[in-house]
Amino acid sequence: LYLLISIIYWLYKTFLRSAKDHLNIYGKDSYVLITGCTDGIGKGYAKKFAELGFNLILVSRTEKKLNDVRNELLQINNKLNIVVKAFDFSKNFTANTYRENFSIFVDKFDVSVLVNNVGISHEDYFYKLVDNKTYN
Repeated sequence: LYLLISIIYWLYKTFLRSAKDHLNIYGKDSYVLITGCTDGIGKGYAKKFAELGFNLILVSRTEKKLNDVRNELLQINNKLNIVVKAFDFSKNFTANTYRENFSIFVDKFDVSVLVNNVGISHEDYFYKLVDNKTYN
């Protein structure tokens, strides 16, 4: 009986229950801060939050890509406030550089959600772990 109730409850949670209204939970004037948002998963998060109606703070390395993504997201929902900030996390990122670049900037906004998607590629790292015969 316990197993049957557990399965029914899982089915309800997974397929039948309505989605939460996150925009009203966090507030209509709140922002989502997304790092690494110009490609891949980060861009997917940005699109989804734009569809939900969240204001966005987009952070990535290149200003041009950020503006391209911003324009693309405004086509999804033109009522959004989208702020872009170019910053390269691979260049000597420390607590002090965070304070200098983001603390004053982010304090202006009500940030409710952080999607920390930034990454640094180590392309040659795995190649150095194994011998060359593995790749032949």
